[in-house]
Amino acid sequence: MFKLDKLGNYFWILIIGLVVYDFVKLGTDGMIEMFTDPVFYMIIIGLILTVLTSLFIISKINSKSE
Repeated sequence: MFKLDKLGNYFWILIIGLVVYDFVKLGTDGMIEMFTDPVFYMIIIGLILTVLTSLFIISKINSKSE
């Protein structure tokens, strides 16, 4: 179980790092354009749903094995 917790921490560090990198790379005009793009929100919602679904499945598998 410890490895899964550690993996989750690395995942969030990676996501935050990528977002910060995008903000620095795009600048102010790029950020405004990115936030007004509906595809950006679809990607974010898809990532959140994928992570929540996978964590739910992993928790169900781990609870059955114990």
